[in-house]
Amino acid sequence: MITEEIWQDVLETDCEGVKNRLLIEDDYIKLLDSLPKQIKISILEPFGVSKTNELPRPLTSLTKMDILSIGYLKEFTSQLTGEIAIEYLKEGLVQRGLLEEVEKANKLNRTIYAFMLSQIDIELLQMSYLVSRCEKFAYEEYLLLMDMETISDPLKQAELRQIEQTGIVDPTITTDLVNGILERYELSNSTNLSSTCLKILHYNNEILIFILRESQRGGLRTFQKYIVDMNADLIVFRFSPTLKDLRVRAVSIVKEEVYQTIANNIIINLDQRLPANYVKRSNGNSSEVFQAFLQSLLVDSVPGVQLNLIEFVAPLPGKPLITVEKKSGEISLIQSLEDTSRNVTLSLLIPDSTVKKVKVSFIINKKSHIFTFYFSEVSEQIYITISGTGGGTQKKRNLISLLHDYTDARIVESKEK
Repeated sequence: MITEEIWQDVLETDCEGVKNRLLIEDDYIKLLDSLPKQIKISILEPFGVSKTNELPRPLTSLTKMDILSIGYLKEFTSQLTGEIAIEYLKEGLVQRGLLEEVEKANKLNRTIYAFMLSQIDIELLQMSYLVSRCEKFAYEEYLLLMDMETISDPLKQAELRQIEQTGIVDPTITTDLVNGILERYELSNSTNLSSTCLKILHYNNEILIFILRESQRGGLRTFQKYIVDMNADLIVFRFSPTLKDLRVRAVSIVKEEVYQTIANNIIINLDQRLPANYVKRSNGNSSEVFQAFLQSLLVDSVPGVQLNLIEFVAPLPGKPLITVEKKSGEISLIQSLEDTSRNVTLSLLIPDSTVKKVKVSFIINKKSHIFTFYFSEVSEQIYITISGTGGGTQKKRNLISLLHDYTDARIVESKEK
């Protein structure tokens, strides 16, 4: 009931290869002999025989078609990791009392037998193919942060920080939602490429999203016939149930900006109020590195970088939010914070405070370029996000490089508005 076109274009099966191995009748018998006894019975029983060499010859076209279909299924299962496929089918097999029978089959044929007993349909085949395939990929790990650049309300900031820690409760992501995001992305960036959400699966305590994105324009092919690794790329998102954590698979030709923007937009489309930003988990900093970074800014030890503002939650009753900004003069901000002549000792509070953001001047050719840094602590790592253009993206990246050289801090660029 599954057409050759579906085997080939949806299930990525080498149909031509199968047909090329079935050139004469003996080839059909040889294929049938290679299958488990339980599968052969389905072909032999209607003829009242028990052995393949007892089949009436010549083989009927219907018999050949049945054997060819099994050949397609066998070729399809050769792409799968058997343990993963059977694990995916396990619940249904257990419910029907068939798991033990599958486990008795020869290891090479166990997967094909599991499918034949699972009342296979196209969706089941495609889902097991995608799950099996996605387990073979390497992934970049990301986590959800909130872009605080435009958020001034402390209560709203606290709410967003809580979402950073826990994620979103019971998110509902549909193929229509993802396809809408993909369409808007390709249109807004004038890529002239096609992309589509193949499937969304809930598997192994993850939300898996499979996206097929055209990698090269094929004039003689329709998009429905684009094949992974030939003229299309498979992008895989593996979200945690609350979307707090994300693993992404994409081939190197796909820029990080593509899948990062798509992931951000999934969150934003679920809740327009969330300024979502997925950043690489590897961009986090230990407490020691962060403190070294902060101290270097406090004492203006990085050449050409001067601290203009610091905002922190002080370890005082009521947890007050304190913002100190230097308005004028050559004096450093740290000197302002510890002016002993006026009994000012705010600097003593900073080591035990939660610093929310700082603002610096980056001096180039005697001209000041202003950048703001925001801080988020997630899973015992501190993420430093830089925002503002300061007169140009390259200046921002020069500042990031300079601070990394002096402090080892990893700094994330805020997403462009």
